[in-house]
Amino acid sequence: MTFDHPFKMGFCGHSGSGKTTLISKLIQEFSREFHVGYLKHDAHHFEMDHPGKDTFVAWDMGASAVKITDPHHQAEIRRSPEDLVSARKTLLGTEMLFIEGYKLGPHPKVLLLNEEMSLLTEDDLSPFSPVIAVVGPFRKPPARLLKSISPDTPYFHRDDVQGISQIIRDYFRSQIPPLYGLVLGGGYSRRMKQDKALMNYHGKSQVEHLFEMLSFHCEKSFVSARQNQWESPIGNLEMIYDRFLDFGPLGGILSAMTQHPEAAWLVVACDLPHLDHATLKHLVDQRAPFKIATAFDSSDEKGLPEPLCAIYEPKSRMRLLDFLGLRIECPRKILLNSGIRRLKPIRAHALDNINSPLEREQYLKESHEPRIYN
Repeated sequence: MTFDHPFKMGFCGHSGSGKTTLISKLIQEFSREFHVGYLKHDAHHFEMDHPGKDTFVAWDMGASAVKITDPHHQAEIRRSPEDLVSARKTLLGTEMLFIEGYKLGPHPKVLLLNEEMSLLTEDDLSPFSPVIAVVGPFRKPPARLLKSISPDTPYFHRDDVQGISQIIRDYFRSQIPPLYGLVLGGGYSRRMKQDKALMNYHGKSQVEHLFEMLSFHCEKSFVSARQNQWESPIGNLEMIYDRFLDFGPLGGILSAMTQHPEAAWLVVACDLPHLDHATLKHLVDQRAPFKIATAFDSSDEKGLPEPLCAIYEPKSRMRLLDFLGLRIECPRKILLNSGIRRLKPIRAHALDNINSPLEREQYLKESHEPRIYN
């Protein structure tokens, strides 16, 4: 079984090489900053709980699945292996994942050397599995070891937790997904009674204005729209047409994620004429790539997360699809129930949207823009 966690690290070695000890120290180190998951593959038999406990009795009587919860914890055991979808849902809720065992998985690995200098060889591992470090009980790598590993692979003493944690941090940072921009322009604008994407507050349409802003902060930018929404192309904007139809903004976000699953997405709605570069820069600078998403709190008194000026990481796709399957289509509700980084707005009204003719009239009256078009 493989696990689609973007920040996962395996620890492999023969018995007695100190895998569990090292992982426990690394969990202690990383848990100061991140939510760390731990997955262990046991090739033998394991048991949960103790004879006499209620869960043990239920299991002993033949229950196919037993789960126990309290206000702060939960545990579960099944008679059959957990399916891949369920496992991914649980593991993606962590910000990084340490895996003990699963030596044939394609994930990156730290190899551990035991006292007998016995080291797993490349034949023991997946050919697509990068080895980022070797760890052993000796202060210097033995000459025998140097012949069996790449000269570019660093060696650490097993007590050098700081050095090992730093190499893992560096590797995870190298895996941070690229950031793409998405202007959500595919709404029906029923309240405004004209296409909000084409409204002109800055000398050009909103989709062009916001596309240019996002292009300054992102590697690539796109406009989300309905197929045949506009009679003719708008400039040279690269489009992503809705594949998830009639699901509002969530459909546009998922369509972009489907077309480019490798990227994180800085998503903005087309009805934000107040949005400025300083606000976008702050969002990008404070991006939390290990979490599901990064979002501002809304500027109203409720202070709920603002889903339409936010960064969605690739692993949020499964989260969004899970909620969609439950018929929850509101991105704000999804963010409110997910592990995200929340930011305070740095400028009042920067995230205020314009959804109706009355709101537009008020904006034009109060705007500090030297010139208003249309």
